[in-house]
Amino acid sequence: METDESHQSPIIGSYLADIENNDLLLNDLYSQERSARVEYYGIQLDEMWTFVGEKKNQQWLWLALNPANRQIVAFHVGGRGGEDAQQFYENIPAAFKGEGGFFSDYWQAYTRVFKQENHFAVGKASGLTAYIERFNCTLRQRVARLGRKVLSFSKSQ
Repeated sequence: METDESHQSPIIGSYLADIENNDLLLNDLYSQERSARVEYYGIQLDEMWTFVGEKKNQQWLWLALNPANRQIVAFHVGGRGGEDAQQFYENIPAAFKGEGGFFSDYWQAYTRVFKQENHFAVGKASGLTAYIERFNCTLRQRVARLGRKVLSFSKSQ
């Protein structure tokens, strides 16, 4: 912010200097925070709905994806509640639970099961669940049984 210091009172000059310093400080903190989140090793989590036999028999496919190599590291098929979230968490290999983190949507079951310091509930706009969301779309396109409105369906679990 450029100012003509010869026509300013000392109070206004001090105020403008504080604003400039705060803007620089916020920009510095924000850039550090963003880079820390981007470099943080995290597994992306998501779930998708399907059914078996008839639409009343809903099933949820829980997936954990490693964005580094696009590998599915764990999955669970079941309901969408806390018990299924716990079973899903237990399916994730211990190597991924130690140092890394988990990025998911805001579904409550994740916050109940995953450790608070290792779990980050994020929106789709953040991009931190982009790979798993894209993977789910690809599954829906390529596997007709996972489609919401199709003529094919699974007859047995």
